Amino acid sequence: NSASGHQSLLDQGFPADRVRLVRNGIDTELFSPLPNAARLLREKLQIKPSDLVIGLVARPDPKKGHLLFLKAASHFIKNFGHAIFLCVGTDPRQAFGHQLIAESERLGLSDHIRIVPPSHSLPIYYSAMNVCTLCSNPAEGTPNVVAEAMACGIRCVVTPNGDCAYLIGSSGIVTDRTPEAIAEAWHSAALLGNDARSPNPRDRIGRLYSLDTMIRNSDKAFRSILNRPTRPQEGDLGNQICAADLSDSLITEHSS
Repeated sequence: NSASGHQSLLDQGFPADRVRLVRNGIDTELFSPLPNAARLLREKLQIKPSDLVIGLVARPDPKKGHLLFLKAASHFIKNFGHAIFLCVGTDPRQAFGHQLIAESERLGLSDHIRIVPPSHSLPIYYSAMNVCTLCSNPAEGTPNVVAEAMACGIRCVVTPNGDCAYLIGSSGIVTDRTPEAIAEAWHSAALLGNDARSPNPRDRIGRLYSLDTMIRNSDKAFRSILNRPTRPQEGDLGNQICAADLSDSLITEHSS
């Protein structure tokens, strides 16, 4: 599902004529901007409408870069001013959550951090952010959290990882994996969010990562491997013939 994964398979010796790249598909109806729900969530989390909210959505795993996120948050507060940092996916009552709370206290971030458990309402959490972050160790292909946030209209800051640079294009920022670089990228991304001339993240997802695009590319990939012609488009004579053949087959099978 990523160019980096495709290249990895080739490097392992898989035959090039048997490997196809099909990028992920995002449900852009499910993942869409929800401003009213986001406003209510901000109230629940005691976040002001005017607050800059920078988010990280990830499972509780050191590889996902939570501690780096907190260090970047500390640098941001010291150099760029107030913000709220929202960590979604870690239960604050569990061991990893305790570690994040302790680190945020050590860094003086207690009033700036919100740590919430995994949620089935991710579109609302994305919509409550101004910027979403991915700062994992280099082990990603095409991270869905970035694509989902973009589908909700949120700008993303990512570190060099898998297909992240291609995924966000010019709608977000790719930066070095250091606290200073990430904090500076957040500041720049926040400014981009107020610039109507900058590319819309949701538009990019709809164009390159929609479910329809994934299904169409999957169909092409399977047919190219099977060496069959591409399925006719709806309305083509060939498609009508296929439909008629299928109807006849069903009638014959039912009759027998």
